[in-house]
Amino acid sequence: MVPRMLVYAVGTPMGKIMRIRSIAAALFVLVVAFGCASLKDNNFLVKNLDDANKAIALTNQGIAAYNDFLIQQAAYDKADSVRQYFVVALRYDPTNPKAKQYLDKVDNFKTGLVKDRLKAADKLLAKPKRSDADNYALLVALQTAAAVDPSNDSAAKLLKENAPVQASLVDGYLARSKEAQAKAADPSTTDSAREALYIQAFDAASKASTIAPANSQASKQKAAIKAELEKTFDKHSAAATKLIPLGKFDEAKAELGRANALDAKLGREHAPIIASSTYVLYFKWAKALDAKGAISDADDKLDLAIAAKRSDEASALKAKLAGRSATVNQDASFDAALPEIDKFIAAGDLLAANKRIASAARLTKDKSRLGQLDSRRSAIEASLQDLYDKGVAAYRSENFKSAVDQLNVVVGIDAEYEQASDYLDKAKEKQKLLDQYSN
Repeated sequence: MVPRMLVYAVGTPMGKIMRIRSIAAALFVLVVAFGCASLKDNNFLVKNLDDANKAIALTNQGIAAYNDFLIQQAAYDKADSVRQYFVVALRYDPTNPKAKQYLDKVDNFKTGLVKDRLKAADKLLAKPKRSDADNYALLVALQTAAAVDPSNDSAAKLLKENAPVQASLVDGYLARSKEAQAKAADPSTTDSAREALYIQAFDAASKASTIAPANSQASKQKAAIKAELEKTFDKHSAAATKLIPLGKFDEAKAELGRANALDAKLGREHAPIIASSTYVLYFKWAKALDAKGAISDADDKLDLAIAAKRSDEASALKAKLAGRSATVNQDASFDAALPEIDKFIAAGDLLAANKRIASAARLTKDKSRLGQLDSRRSAIEASLQDLYDKGVAAYRSENFKSAVDQLNVVVGIDAEYEQASDYLDKAKEKQKLLDQYSN
């Protein structure tokens, strides 16, 4: 049952009523073309939105249909139905720029595609001798042109003229399909060989159906083989589902890959199942890798899960991995700092060693790691007394430059160390005076 598409009050001007009826009729065309989901959406927008927003809503639906049916699925027979979205949108709001743009795109798409396919057909027809592959390409081009523009006389005429070629090809494809089907049904055929044979049978039946969409035998054979591929798809999908909880992720991935390849043959009818299984596979895989401490690999797998489906749990794990990755990087930097500190200490460059200790301390809160820094800090502090004594001795012997060098290190490490700051200031002043007089 189709509910009323529009509701209007008694007393609405007749011109507007006729316009509303026209729009309702156009929306009904869309409902027939694309199903009940469109009916609900359009019924809602007609009742609840103003004209400008109705146009926007329909335009957005039309763009989605354009990308889905014409670009992705190459369902050229849907071109007129896709076009209607933009026609109806412009009836609501003639100024809507997107609707105008996409109406032109659909029209140009149809015109350009038909022209291109007829040109390809003419080129093939001009060949003095055509192979089966050439004839198949010829008939595909003509069927596409006819589907996009059913009123095109050239496409219809050429299809009629090449009907014998079409019949011969269809018979050949159906024979191949049935031969492969019979081999697949042989009990001695292995599972992998059976799957390959059914794919061959399906491909051949699909070709027959593509060049002769009205041929009932081709449609029937394609449907029969499709049912077998559906069973195989279910087998691989179920196998992947069982393997994931067991942690056999590589095997599950292989099974899911086989299911995905079959779904491509089946027209992506099981895309939601594939997406859901892909998410579960890679999310569980990421968690398992995280538990082993393989954070980078876990993050890579989680990205694949999120590409299949976004979820709160995936976002939470992503944040957790980012935090753990930062910690690991800090730990790696900390570990790299220790030999650098030891090298500075061995070379007597205590200031550099002390600065590196300070920067390393900011990388961790781990007590054992901080303890490693404390032991090195103690070694540096143990050297301060000797440096201080040498600095004071140099000052008293009026070797102020040496005093400045020694005491700079002491004060740089511990500004409160005994009287190091006082001696340093005095040494600097006296060295400054010496420098002035020497000049």
